[in-house]
Amino acid sequence: MVGQEPVKVEKLPRPYGTNILVKREDPEAESRESGIIIPHQYRRLSNLGDVVALGSYSRITKKGVKVPFDVKIGDQILFKWHSATNILEFENNQYLLMKEDDIIVVIGNG
Repeated sequence: MVGQEPVKVEKLPRPYGTNILVKREDPEAESRESGIIIPHQYRRLSNLGDVVALGSYSRITKKGVKVPFDVKIGDQILFKWHSATNILEFENNQYLLMKEDDIIVVIGNG
């Protein structure tokens, strides 16, 4: 994800297959209490987000059974730092496409 530019989209796509679409929480503030301004490219991004859409299934077993997702739309999650396969930008918000295995913990339910 480091150095990857977000792809600007006009509407949010529906994730396919095993993908999850997560709205990333806002990055740290542009300035500190001391008044120091932090340029956009140096601000720390959050690895917290809200699940906004789910693909069809979480995974497929060896017998071909499609397993449903454990997370639900609206769940707030903490995810692995470099987990997003694609970064999308919609209405000045970042959305990440990732797999359920990249979720570390579900913090709260929506």
